[in-house]
Amino acid sequence: MSKPNQNNDYKAWITAFKDRVFIKCIDYSYPKSDSILPIIGRKDAFNPYDGIYNYLDVRFELIDSLGRSIPKKMQPLWIDDFKGRNTYLCNCLHYYSSFELDSIAKAEFRIYQKKL
Repeated sequence: MSKPNQNNDYKAWITAFKDRVFIKCIDYSYPKSDSILPIIGRKDAFNPYDGIYNYLDVRFELIDSLGRSIPKKMQPLWIDDFKGRNTYLCNCLHYYSSFELDSIAKAEFRIYQKKL
């Protein structure tokens, strides 16, 4: 993938960061034996934006912990028809679009820029 121009770098970086948190959230929501990510990964490159890779080596633990925290906070469904199920996908998606994750991603981008 070619490097985006400077005007698009900010948006692309923020999106890539949030995408990685979302994917981690999905990954931690299901037991490895039930994970759909390997199946999806056969056809999907997820977000291949390469402007974030050097940063990931340094702050992967933050992305990992954010993705891990969402499923842990979820309460089981109380509706009888859905016993034993949960709303992992929707909760991960809601977190992706949250003000909280936007703020974290923007703060992390500022840290990333200082390290350049």
